[in-house]
Amino acid sequence: MKKLLANRFQSHLWAALPILGIATFAFAKPESSGTHKKIAADEICRRFEIFEEILVLDREGALTNFLSQVRGLSEVPQSKKEKSEPNRSDEECKTSSMSGQSANGFEVFFSHEWTVKKNGSVIVKYNQGTAVNGRGKESKLLNPMGEVSSEVKNFQAVSWQSPFHKDKIIIMRLTPRLKDENSTIDISKFPIVLKNSVVFDGKGRLWAASLEAKGEYICFSSAQGTVSLSFHDFAGASKTALVEGANIKFKGSDNLSIVIKSESLILPAGISANAFVKVNLGRKSEGINSSQVSAGDESSTFDRCVN
Repeated sequence: MKKLLANRFQSHLWAALPILGIATFAFAKPESSGTHKKIAADEICRRFEIFEEILVLDREGALTNFLSQVRGLSEVPQSKKEKSEPNRSDEECKTSSMSGQSANGFEVFFSHEWTVKKNGSVIVKYNQGTAVNGRGKESKLLNPMGEVSSEVKNFQAVSWQSPFHKDKIIIMRLTPRLKDENSTIDISKFPIVLKNSVVFDGKGRLWAASLEAKGEYICFSSAQGTVSLSFHDFAGASKTALVEGANIKFKGSDNLSIVIKSESLILPAGISANAFVKVNLGRKSEGINSSQVSAGDESSTFDRCVN
């Protein structure tokens, strides 16, 4: 009986979302079976993102809070070594995220993992706990409710109600979707502007704080290493940094995820671009607040930083 009431409640809730001013999603039917080609798995990986929603309601069903964010694919397609493993040979790419949100006296902690198979099918695994222990890839949910795994049909959302909140109703909803294929662009001559930025890595270490830089070529030394960035190619760089909104994400030579978060947008909202990056873990500043910054419109302005 409880399960029936919960199903009825959620069906009424999603039907009421447009009235509450919350967007819902529907997929249009193709004009005909011959006018659309199948999207390849590698393209799905390139454009894949997840829209996270958290809805908070009181026991009478009135909406009291609504949180949302978009997460992109955080892991590139499997390496040749991983592809050779039998249990992963059918995977094109995979992404996993750990989320924690708190507001107005509530906290939620949940994880979700999405796998795109070579045939284009998508598998999701999600779980929820009472807290998170650890940082980055080492983080784990405490007291998990139990992992749920299912195949995603027609890119439909998955949702569940938190089993850990008795005084209110909290619902998590994860909607997979594809970014516009033109939203990732190649910018050949564009300045990188960092304003009051912080730099941190997947281990939770702070590299630099209050970082300011503007130029087509920028580099800075930090407590953990030296980073050089540009939308132009330069010696020793790889085009592996993703610039999106106010963030720049890339990986160091030890495959550690590094994020630069600026106070203001680096690129306009909804636009992302790939940049060239080089990380030198052997060259460090004396501390977090002693970063040395070099920036300009010629590569010679930071030649001393990239070697």
